[in-house]
Amino acid sequence: MDVHGIDQPWLQLDLIHQVLDDDDQWTPAPPGSALPDQLPIGVAWLDELPRVLSWLHSTPDAVEQVELMGRRRAQQLFE
Repeated sequence: MDVHGIDQPWLQLDLIHQVLDDDDQWTPAPPGSALPDQLPIGVAWLDELPRVLSWLHSTPDAVEQVELMGRRRAQQLFE
């Protein structure tokens, strides 16, 4: 799921969640799992979305932080 704040590009919800929780480790859902791989197990997007939108609207460098987290995740995938 992608979200965006005012005058911001679309950003992945799971990356924003990682930034907010200062979590550099990405763990996808187990193969064959019925759970979506967009958020960690136990995190509901309906609960997370208000927090994410509030952070996007109140954080001037939100886009940069999320893009940096995306680069970190990409590095983990190819290590």
